[in-house]
Amino acid sequence: MLLIWDILDYQLHLFLQTIVVTINNGNIHIEETGLRTLVEAGVQSAHLRASSKPESADTFIIAVPTPFGIEKETDLSLIFSAVEAIIPYLNAHNLVIIESTISPGATKKVARRIANGRPDLVGNESDPLGSLMVMVAHCPERVLPGRIVEELVGNDRVIGGPTKQAGERTAELYGNIIAGKIYQTDATTAEMVKLSENAFRDVNISFANELALICEKLGISVWEVID
Repeated sequence: MLLIWDILDYQLHLFLQTIVVTINNGNIHIEETGLRTLVEAGVQSAHLRASSKPESADTFIIAVPTPFGIEKETDLSLIFSAVEAIIPYLNAHNLVIIESTISPGATKKVARRIANGRPDLVGNESDPLGSLMVMVAHCPERVLPGRIVEELVGNDRVIGGPTKQAGERTAELYGNIIAGKIYQTDATTAEMVKLSENAFRDVNISFANELALICEKLGISVWEVID
């Protein structure tokens, strides 16, 4: 098993390196309307550069998969792995934003990991989360493949932070690029909003599928029923 994982890890490393080279050449590795033009312009203007390793920055945005675990719980291992990777590069007043879909309470877990990993960034040991000098917030992504460039700007966003300051700082950042409304709340509520949206979509898709099956059995058009 160790040999298999070593091979998979090596293959993943090569895949990531290929993506980095592709982006730094002004190209893209996925099909997405309008993205190639933006990437090419960003690289040519030196405003965009890809790297396989973290670097010091003002803001860190984490957007990684969060699949179900064996017990159907949210697998946050990739979130935590990304956090551990950036911890050495964090400085006071940095902003860490999680865009991944996460379970309620996960944003606070991320803040706690940062506090544990960088006690030098904690102002008060008796209140590590409240006195953490790094601001952590959750702003879940809500775009559909094929429309990412359009929806990234046009869709409304919800932002929540363990502290009011973190939420306000994140809202200020996203306000520079988002044309939709920005709703500020606490971190747990923001986490629940995204889960609710996903569940609402799943329920409607399931209902539409069941409706189509029933209409097929009845020999009628589901599209006419919907109209």
